[in-house]
Amino acid sequence: MSKKPTILYVEDEDGVRTKLSKLLSHYSSELFIAEDGKVGLELFKKHSPDIILTDIKMPIMNGIDMVKAIKEINSEQHIVFTTAHSESEYLIDAIETHVDGYILKPISFQILKQKLEQITKQINIEKELLAQQTLMNEITQMLNLLIVLDNKNNIIYSNKNFLKFFNLIDIEQFNSEYKYISSVFVNYGDFFYPKNSDNWISEIKNLDDDQRVVSMIDELSEPQAFVLSIKEMDDTGHSIIIFTEITNITIKKNELQYKAYTDELTKIANRTFFEKELSKEFKKSYRDKKHLGIILFDIDHFKELNDIYGHKIGDEILIELATIVKQNISQNDIFARWCSEKFIQLLPKTSLEYTLLVAIRLKKLIENHKFKDDIKITCSFGIANINHKKTQDEILDEAEKALYKAKHTGRNKICSI
Repeated sequence: MSKKPTILYVEDEDGVRTKLSKLLSHYSSELFIAEDGKVGLELFKKHSPDIILTDIKMPIMNGIDMVKAIKEINSEQHIVFTTAHSESEYLIDAIETHVDGYILKPISFQILKQKLEQITKQINIEKELLAQQTLMNEITQMLNLLIVLDNKNNIIYSNKNFLKFFNLIDIEQFNSEYKYISSVFVNYGDFFYPKNSDNWISEIKNLDDDQRVVSMIDELSEPQAFVLSIKEMDDTGHSIIIFTEITNITIKKNELQYKAYTDELTKIANRTFFEKELSKEFKKSYRDKKHLGIILFDIDHFKELNDIYGHKIGDEILIELATIVKQNISQNDIFARWCSEKFIQLLPKTSLEYTLLVAIRLKKLIENHKFKDDIKITCSFGIANINHKKTQDEILDEAEKALYKAKHTGRNKICSI
């Protein structure tokens, strides 16, 4: 069962704050209320709420300054802005804070409810994944299979669990069938497999702890996963190796990672996965001095489309859009749902000029496609490119601003900054 989140609500208008607080109390396990950003920041430091819902324009400290201060403490904090059309001068600054969303005033209870449920679901998945990872770390400390190798990597001792796993009578039987213990490792997927069997211990010691995972076939011919712990005895030259079985945890972890990194509606990658991959690709790009392109786009007039055809049709269009784009991009590109009707594509080793060509092709693909019930849509695009003088946040900001420019200069177009 999903747990209700703790929520911090920051709003300077008494009437609005009182009215919305009643609704928020139903969707939170604990609600903290502040009348300005300064009080909101102090409450955040004291209580570390799961979600922050805040107005932008407020006295003493506005919402943007409060959020910037909070992001310095916790860059992953879930935050939603509430804003009025009259506060458009704050919009660019608000975009740069990378919050989870914006809700226009007067606030629709239905839209707020959907946004809170979406963020709550993501928080619960993240907490469950963290709990599983913590459990996995605890279990890896428990003894499962144990062997002792001499300085030539020959097995000189094993516990009964090791012999039972391979259906062996004694160590001599194992040594007669296999030259090295690494000979029984399965070369598959992300599991460790040595390049040189007689030097496998040195190879695996150079890996991080979470990469020291091997697969072996048990007596029933079923593959099992193990984390390896290695302790070398300096005085004898012996190595003590413990194999801790994590098969079920690995399966569960993979399932949770899929949930945590996959958009539930469109089944493509979500923002969490994209930001993780962007961080890795950014480092590669900087190291190799290669370009890195970003295309950020969203559906034009999507609210009106929902109003006319209904949210069910709107959801089907989002699913179909995600599908046709994913089918028409490079396998090396990373494509994700950024939020609501907004999507993002990462193009490794791609110049701004080629990023533009890809965006042009996507724009034509979308505007020429007939969606559900022969509905036609268009999209606005913002493109950006890393030139090794920008930070990861700066390139995202640039793409956001380019999309904002396209939306406000006619839509159905491609812009860059």
